[in-house]
Amino acid sequence: MNTENKSEKEQIIAFLLLCLRNWYVFLISGVICLALAVVYLKVKTPVYQVESSVALRHDESLTGSVSKQSGGLLNAIGLSRGTENIEDETIKMSSQGNIKQVVKTLDLNKIYTLVKCWGLSKTPLYDHSPVLINTHPTLADTLMGIIEFKLHVDKDGRGKLKVKYGDFYKNRFTIDVFPATVSLPIADFSFSLSPEYAVCKKPFDIKILYTNYDYIAQIYRDLIEIDFHKKNSDMISLVTQSPNPDLSKQLLWTTIDSYNKNWDADKEYVYTNTVNYMNQRLAENLLMLSEADRKIQQFKDRNNLTDIEADITYSYTVNAELQAKLIEAETQSKLVDIILDYINDENNQYALIPFSITTLDPSIADVIGKYNQELLKRVELSKSTIQTSAMTLLDEHIGIQRKNLLQSLNNIKKGMQTSVAELRKKEKELDARISNVPSIEQEYIGLKREQALQQSIYIFLLEKKEELGIRSVSLVPKLKVINEPFVVNELVSPKLLKTLLTALFFGGVVIPLAWIYGMPYIRTIRRKEE
Repeated sequence: MNTENKSEKEQIIAFLLLCLRNWYVFLISGVICLALAVVYLKVKTPVYQVESSVALRHDESLTGSVSKQSGGLLNAIGLSRGTENIEDETIKMSSQGNIKQVVKTLDLNKIYTLVKCWGLSKTPLYDHSPVLINTHPTLADTLMGIIEFKLHVDKDGRGKLKVKYGDFYKNRFTIDVFPATVSLPIADFSFSLSPEYAVCKKPFDIKILYTNYDYIAQIYRDLIEIDFHKKNSDMISLVTQSPNPDLSKQLLWTTIDSYNKNWDADKEYVYTNTVNYMNQRLAENLLMLSEADRKIQQFKDRNNLTDIEADITYSYTVNAELQAKLIEAETQSKLVDIILDYINDENNQYALIPFSITTLDPSIADVIGKYNQELLKRVELSKSTIQTSAMTLLDEHIGIQRKNLLQSLNNIKKGMQTSVAELRKKEKELDARISNVPSIEQEYIGLKREQALQQSIYIFLLEKKEELGIRSVSLVPKLKVINEPFVVNELVSPKLLKTLLTALFFGGVVIPLAWIYGMPYIRTIRRKEE
């Protein structure tokens, strides 16, 4: 063991002596690596992290102004809190459609970069570019690939332009004066000066990339990290990293704003279609109510009646409660018929069901709510320019739910018809007891019953329309900004300490040792070759 320990000590001493004899290798390598590290820190564009956080609102301030009976209706048309899920809303915010709208708003399909030091230093310009590029707006929707422009502007303001589009062609153009137009096989591009040109030091080189919205939207989807804190929380965080903190702030602000606008648009879509149908039903019901009023007035004129209501009230106090129940049962049965007619209409195959029958059976209201949620998903999916098998599967699922809903409504209708029949049977029994009531009064009761039925339906529709209008008003944005986009103090890159330690490790350890132990082998190989 002593021999082995001594051997190890001798090896260590020999290694240290070898390093001392080649001290200049460590010195030269360390100096070179540190110099390269300093150059890297100088030319490397710093990357900043920008963060923001928002909270999902549920419009709870309005729930107190809406009656409990309308809860099923609001759930059915997708305006209640129950239709929201923090995970789903996060996915919507980071979706291709939402980020594509952000790209369009900020014109991010045009990427301007200031190039210095033979391409070693690249500074993103975003909205500070001295030269701006424009072309036909539809090109960004149809372009395949990336068009690369390299523009050199000399001290006299003249420009030399190189254009590359894929591997098909490269062109060189000379621009004597701005603005200028360059004609390419795919489109004409114009180059104009911005206010930044006056303060920009010439000469300068700018690299401009022009691409389509979908391509750049996919890139920014990866750059923007959107996630929720907890599933039972309403907090959503947004984080992005970029060399341009101003662009990052605009990016997060616009992402939030675009989501709010899409939410308002969906809400307006639901409200408009529902109100249109309600207005149609109100107009039809108003005609029926007017016809019932006209018949009563004709009946009174024909029989010279003035105060028949007082006589009827006195004679039929006994069956007043029965009549009220009969009107309510017929009203509910009529509402079910309206909903069945609406669902059976082929024109409304994929239209939202704008009614709630919570007062009859809350479970059916829940089925209507889920059915409408599937229809809203279909509307969202139909906005995509690329149709997939998801639409076919969703249509089949909607068809199954539609059949189940019709079956449930038909069962309720049968139950209501049975109730109405029983009430009418009791009514006949009471009519038989009141044999001294004149036939003229019995006919009047039938007319008043029809008038009360149509009036009840009309008032019901008006109430639901008003409640829907109150519920659909967006008093505040859907997303509440908790933390406005801000720049984190610590740089993402380059990190001074990490860069220097890396330079010292390679310059003071790896490269010198590779040189010391590698050179003898290289010399040996050369001697053998000689």
